[in-house]
Amino acid sequence: MKTLFTTLFVMCVAMTTMAQQGTVVGAVMNTTDGTKIGFTTISIEGMKQSFSTSRFGAFKFSLDPGIYHLTAYEPSMGKSVLRNVEVKAGEETTIEFAFPICEYNEYLYSSTCPYCNKSDQIIPIVYGYPSEGLFKKAEKGEVKLGGCVISDCDPHRYCKRDEKEF
Repeated sequence: MKTLFTTLFVMCVAMTTMAQQGTVVGAVMNTTDGTKIGFTTISIEGMKQSFSTSRFGAFKFSLDPGIYHLTAYEPSMGKSVLRNVEVKAGEETTIEFAFPICEYNEYLYSSTCPYCNKSDQIIPIVYGYPSEGLFKKAEKGEVKLGGCVISDCDPHRYCKRDEKEF
């Protein structure tokens, strides 16, 4: 009986430990033609461990909960960096690395300003033809209007404190 309880306890602890990690899934994309880039190396700042995408550019790996800076490296394309990617316990975080490199993609998943390192004055930048409701939100300072022309390399957030787009 004691052995049964010990076995059950060890199994519960092991299952709890496994459930504490989060999963990161996604792909590495060529934004020029929409294809996925296979055999790309993904590294995590501060860790020796790295991962490779499948031949179809997809990846999936588990990490402890936290905030990570991830880098995808493909020899002919260079490096694509995503900063402040949050991994939550028991949840799946979906990300996408994009090539060719856009300076703003580095902060795509970040809600922290790269200039002041704060998040209390960050608002989204919204693109496209704005509705009346969107104009009102912009007047209140809840969003920043980015314009009607959308490119492959546009900023996603605006820091009201620093008056900087990122």
